[in-house]
Formats: sequence, structure tokens, C-alpha cells
Amino acid sequence: ALFLLIKSIQKPDDLQLIFNEVNSSIAECYKEVYGRTENIPVYDLDRFNFYEYGLSKEEIYPFAEDEVYDSDSKLLKKDLFMKHLNSIKKNSQKYVYPRNIIGGVARDNNFYDRKEVIQELWQILPTKNIFLSAPRRFGKTSIMYHLYDNPKEPWQVVHLELQHIASPEKFVAELIKVLSLLQPTEPPTKETWKDSGKRFFEEIGKEKILFLFDEFLYMLENFKEEELVSDFSKWFLAQRQMLNPNCRFLIASSDSLDFCLKEYKIADDFSDFGKQIIPPFSPDAALEFIDELLLSENKRLEANLKKKILGVVGSPVPYFIQIILTEVLNCKEPLTEQKIEKIYRERI
Repeated sequence: ALFLLIKSIQKPDDLQLIFNEVNSSIAECYKEVYGRTENIPVYDLDRFNFYEYGLSKEEIYPFAEDEVYDSDSKLLKKDLFMKHLNSIKKNSQKYVYPRNIIGGVARDNNFYDRKEVIQELWQILPTKNIFLSAPRRFGKTSIMYHLYDNPKEPWQVVHLELQHIASPEKFVAELIKVLSLLQPTEPPTKETWKDSGKRFFEEIGKEKILFLFDEFLYMLENFKEEELVSDFSKWFLAQRQMLNPNCRFLIASSDSLDFCLKEYKIADDFSDFGKQIIPPFSPDAALEFIDELLLSENKRLEANLKKKILGVVGSPVPYFIQIILTEVLNCKEPLTEQKIEKIYRERI
């Protein structure tokens, strides 16, 4: 059984009206998660006989009214409510809201609303390698870490940050180190990296492994010499051809990747990669993201102010939303749409 305590400053009659408005939606959500539904309207918790239903007060999950109810539309916040139900079913606790942390990698509950991108990546990966493409600050690294933290059977997921790697031998050494499938050997050198790397890939050839490479272009730039970049590129292509279809590679890249590969004259060496573009949030998802960030800090904003934030942000990307929201919440003056516009012009 699941009982919801909606805490409200409304009058009891108003709260009962809210319950009547969303009751059918609550029942629908509950049935979707638990496979059945039993609704017992309770308006006075102090008079409710928990023992009659074999319950204790520890099985009550309290919600603030605006956690589950949209006072503008007078509808249940269905998507958010479903998150709570699924979390209660799985973890016996309410859904944890994302925190408003700017910069860094978003992981666990701080990773927000990329279900369609993640689902599409897992669907594509069995058939081809992927360039995950987007401008900076669009969340490429966070998506990669979500794949790393939540691998799908039968894949083993390996993540490598390549920005600091300045030579092919260092690249091979990092691969061997991070996967730890080989017996200890002499570190790869300028003369031996090709053979060491080939032996590494031969030994893992029967494993289902997804390699996630971040900042791949930085590594190529660190090689300095175009001849070395070309030599590495052709070797890397040969390893992928040998491994197909057991291993896949996902490389995070900026919008300039195509241009850079052509500049290095190695574009043909990556013809086995498809491009997957990370889109901005949809307007609805962006508003829900703002709503959950506010709930995580127990803050409130009127609907018109949340829409104004999206209006000044432009492309609704988590990083940009969080920057302007931080400045808005730090403002000590009364907030208006004009004030948000001023904050954006003067401080962002």
C-alpha cells in the first residue's frame, strides 16, 4: 500500500478539491507502477487508523503540494509523480531531485532527461561505432558517464579521458591499464606500441566491450606530427575491423570533428562511425528541469518567471539553465521578468 501525505497551506476544502482534480491521474500512475490501485481519500491524517490497514507512519511519504500538483494547469505533475512512485517501489524512498551544480559531470540523480538519447545510443551501438556530437557544455561527458555507470548486458563499458595523452604508446598503455585483462608486460614504446596494442585487442576480441573516448581530438592534436596522426588512424581502423562486432567505440566530439578529420586527411579511416547529435532539451523538459532544481533547494518561482528564464537562455541546455537560475536565486531584490532580463544582460 502507498499513502501520500500532501502538505498544503490551503484550506481543507481547497485541498479536497485538489485531490478530486488529480485523483484519477494518481490512480492511473499507481496502476502503471504497481499493477493495481486502491484509492482511499484521507483528509485528516490524525484521525486515520493506520493499524486497520496494517500500516505504520513510516510508510507515509510526504509531499509538498507543488511537488505533485501544478496550480496553473490544475493537473497532476504526472512525469514527476511517476519518478517518485518508481523510486519508492525500487528504493523505498522518494525520488531525489537534481541539484543545481554548475560545471562538472552530472551523474546519478543530477543527470537529467536524456532517456531518448541513451535509448537510441544503445540501439545503434550493436551495429556501428558512434561519434557523439555537440557543442561544448551540451553534456557529452555526462551522457558517456551515464553509459559507464549503467551498462547494458552483455556490454562491459570502459571510459578513457584522452586530453592528457600525447602519444600512441601512452594511448595503448592507458587501454591496458584501465581494462586490466593482460598479464603485466613492458610499457609500450615508440617502437612497440603497434604490436602491444594489437595484442591487447586480440586478447579482448571475444569480450563485448564498449569503449568511451572523451576528448579524442585533443589527443590527436597532442601527437603534433601529421604523419604520426595518420599512422595511428590507420592502425586504429585495422583494430576496429579485427574486433567487429564484439567491441564498439563511442567518441565524444565537438561540431568541428568532421573538419578536423578532413584536415588530417583521415576522414576515410572513420567511415565506420555514425554521428549522433545531442539536442537541447524540449521546452517542456526544460521547464520540468527548472522546477526540479527549485524543489531541490526548496525554492519557488512563478510560472511566468520560469518561462522568462528559458526565454533569455536561448538554447535550453542544462549548463546554461543552471547558470542563469543560480544568478536569479541569488538576487536579493523582488523578481520580475524585467529583473531577470537585467540579470542576464549584466551578469551572464
